[in-house]
Amino acid sequence: MNKKEMIKIYKEKLQVISNREYEKNQIVLIGDCLIENLDIGKHYNGLSIYNNGISGDTTELLISTLYKRAIKYKPKKLFISIGSNSSSNFL
Repeated sequence: MNKKEMIKIYKEKLQVISNREYEKNQIVLIGDCLIENLDIGKHYNGLSIYNNGISGDTTELLISTLYKRAIKYKPKKLFISIGSNSSSNFL
């Protein structure tokens, strides 16, 4: 997959997250592919968790999309995993 395709997929996923109906005071996860590919049902069965991870994410991108992916959800708990793509300029 080339960089142009990755950017397109990133923007599409961000759009889905931004337009999703949500319930406040839940758990929100944000970060890169480590978060996006986390099997929530297997590891956190029964909890209401919004997985807002996006593969290819960098620290800079996460900061610029923080409101759409976390703050507007007014989470009870927020877990962030970021940095694995920051030195590679992945996107």
